[in-house]
Amino acid sequence: MSSLLTMRRSASIIPTLDSLYSELGLRLRAARSRAGLSQEALAHRVGLRRTSIANIERGTQRVQIHTLYALAEATQTDIQELLPSPENANSSPDLFRSLPSKDRKTIEALTPADLRTLERAVTEGK
Repeated sequence: MSSLLTMRRSASIIPTLDSLYSELGLRLRAARSRAGLSQEALAHRVGLRRTSIANIERGTQRVQIHTLYALAEATQTDIQELLPSPENANSSPDLFRSLPSKDRKTIEALTPADLRTLERAVTEGK
């Protein structure tokens, strides 16, 4: 019985975790852009491969806490700016992924607060 309960709890947490890491990735990408760093340069500063940075920014790679601190330091960003707030953990960054490449690049340069405002405007307008 307890394993069934654990499976149910895990199933309900997974979408939240996916959203959490997607939001973290968007915030990292914005911080990297503001710092004027390429994925390669950021990877070099924190001891990762460029593909790891790309995966983190897509929300498909989990980040260890010491790596998160290194990413914040390398992008000269307060770590709190990289961490999604609880109300944003369930936001939908996939909304922006469906946009044309040139529009995504514009959005990627926005701050996390700007992204939340834009997402609210888009979803409320539907």
